[in-house]
Amino acid sequence: MKSNPTLQILGLWRCPSAIGNWLGAIVSSVVLCHSTLPCTAGLPEPYNLIYGAIEMDGKWVTAADTNVTVEARRLPTGAAIASYRMGSQSAATNFYALKVRLESPAPADIMKAASTGTTLYITVLKGATVKNQLEYEMGQRGGVMRLDFGNIDSDNDGLPDGWEQAYLLTLGYNGDDDPDGDGVSNRNEYALGTNPSRADARHPADLDQDWVISVPELAAYYGAWKKGQAWTVAPTNITLEYVTRATYLWEQGGYYKQDITVTNAAPLWWVTTSAPTNAAAADVQTLAKDLSPTGPLNVVTLGSVLYQAGQPISLTNRVSVATGLRTYAVEQFVPRGWTLVSVGNGVWDSTNNKAKWGPFFDRASRDLVVTVMPPPGASGLLSVPGVASYDGHRVTVTGVRTVADAQSLASRMALKPNGRAGRWAIDAVPGSSYVLESSTDLKKWEPVTQAPTDDQGRVELADPDSAAVPMRFYRARLIQP
Repeated sequence: MKSNPTLQILGLWRCPSAIGNWLGAIVSSVVLCHSTLPCTAGLPEPYNLIYGAIEMDGKWVTAADTNVTVEARRLPTGAAIASYRMGSQSAATNFYALKVRLESPAPADIMKAASTGTTLYITVLKGATVKNQLEYEMGQRGGVMRLDFGNIDSDNDGLPDGWEQAYLLTLGYNGDDDPDGDGVSNRNEYALGTNPSRADARHPADLDQDWVISVPELAAYYGAWKKGQAWTVAPTNITLEYVTRATYLWEQGGYYKQDITVTNAAPLWWVTTSAPTNAAAADVQTLAKDLSPTGPLNVVTLGSVLYQAGQPISLTNRVSVATGLRTYAVEQFVPRGWTLVSVGNGVWDSTNNKAKWGPFFDRASRDLVVTVMPPPGASGLLSVPGVASYDGHRVTVTGVRTVADAQSLASRMALKPNGRAGRWAIDAVPGSSYVLESSTDLKKWEPVTQAPTDDQGRVELADPDSAAVPMRFYRARLIQP
C-alpha cells in the first residue's frame, strides 16, 4: 500500500476552494443543531455528499451540459433516491454534487431510503441514456466523498481514480494490493468488474466466507430470492442465475472455488471442488437420490395473447428437461397493477411482481402456472416475459412474451403488401399467430397459410398461387392459442 496523496480532514475531502466551501457549508448546516433546541433522535440524520468530475465521450462534462444528470439508486435500474442536474447549482461549478439523505433507523420501505452501509449505484445519464455507473457504499453520516467518473488515473497505478474512490475510499492502494483478502488483486478486481473492498470472489450465498455453501445458507439465500428480499451481499437484488448456481454447487457437495479461466463473469466462474482432506464427513452436503446428470432446459410460455380488463388470464410455463442439468428455477413477470389469483407450486414476489418456482432438484419436466387479473381500465401492449435458469446458466424462454387487449391489437395490426405480389407483412402482437385467408367474392374465405409473429410482432405471409386467379382478396386472422 502506498502513501495516500489525498488529504482528508474531519471527513471533508480537500478540494478546490469554491466547491469546498460550498460543500462544507452544506454539511455544517445539516450537522449542527440550533443552540436553543434540543438535538433529538427524531431529527433527520445528516446528509452524505458525493461530488466529483465527469469525463464523457472523451471530454470533461461542465455546468453547461445541463442534459447530464447524476442519480443515486438503490438498485442498478431502480428509481433515483437523489439526483443532481449539471449546472443546477452555480457554486458547484463544473462538478456534480449529489446530496443523499440518511435515516436512522431505516424506514420500512428500504428501497426509498439509504442508511450507513447501504450499497448505492451512482449513475450518470445523458438525457435518458445511462453513460456510467459505479457502486458506492454509504459511510459515516455527514461525510463528503469525491467520486470521479472516467479514466482519470492521477497516481498512475493502472486503476481509475473514480473506481478507487468508489470502492476503496482512497487512492492509497495499488494494483497488486488485495484489501478484501479474497485472493484477487485490485487490478484483477477492476478487470473483472468486482468489488475490491468486498470478498466477492466467494458466492454471496456463502455468508461465512468459508468456500462451502451449507444447507442453512442455501435455504436463506433462495428464501430471500423467492420473497424479493434484499440480500446482505451484492447483488442485493438476487438474480435467478445466482440462485441456480448456488443450488448447483450445494448439490454437488457444497465446496467450490472461483475459476476465472472458465469464464470471467459470475456466477459461472464458481465451480465445484472437492472437500479439503481435513473436512468432517458431516460438512459434505449431498442429496439422498440419484445424481446422474439428466439435461438442458427448454421453457415455453403458453396462454392467450389477448386479455380483457377484469377477466383472469393464465400463463403456463411448460418446462422440458432432457439431459445435463442438476437444478433449475423459473420466473414469470406480471405487469404492475395486475392482481395475483393463484400461483401453482410456486410463490409470489410482490416486490418485483413475479411468480417464482424452484429451485427444483428432481430434474422433472412440469407445467408452472400463474393466474392473474388485469385491473379495470387495463389496456395496451404489455410485457409478460418468462425467465429460466439451470445451474447458473440463463435460458431464453420462448412463446408468449407480450399480451394486448383487443382494441390495441386491432390498432397495431396492419396487413400490407411486402414488395412482391402475393406476399404480405403483418405488424401485430409478439408471440401471436395469424392465418392468411383469401376470397374471390368477399363472402367465402379459404385459408392459405399461417405463421407466428417474431419477438417484434412481425410476420410475413405468402400466397404461392396468387397469380392463378385474376382477382383475389386477402385478410389476416388471429389464431387463438
